[in-house]
Amino acid sequence: MTTNPNLDRALAAADAAVGPSALDTLAREVRRLQGEIGALREQLETERMRNVACGVEAMANTPESAKERLPRDHAYWSASYGDVCAAVDREMALRQQLAEREEAAFMAGWIDRDSEVVHGPTWTYSQESQQRDAAFLRWQARQKGTP
Repeated sequence: MTTNPNLDRALAAADAAVGPSALDTLAREVRRLQGEIGALREQLETERMRNVACGVEAMANTPESAKERLPRDHAYWSASYGDVCAAVDREMALRQQLAEREEAAFMAGWIDRDSEVVHGPTWTYSQESQQRDAAFLRWQARQKGTP
């Protein structure tokens, strides 16, 4: 009757106790519930994989890895995955801004390549310091409107 020997024995015992029509009703209900359990297991696995996708994307915070994101129509894409992608994009943009600002501060002579403070703004007007200050002012003008 079924693929489960234990269930077959139980159904045979029920058949002897209550008759074939009750047994048929019970068998149909068992098959229906087994199908529902299978569908729920598939849904659970999909949700598990969506959770995994969020974790993977949270760690994939480089421009190269951003090119490999799941498309919206992928089974494992979710609203939470989209939120993680947006947060990762903000993180990458902030890192880029920081790198640009560090470069401008280096060019102005305020920090060395290890981001250690060398000295404050250059107040002597040698040609080199004027070039650094001009580079910083050009960078600052491009950054207008950013925090």
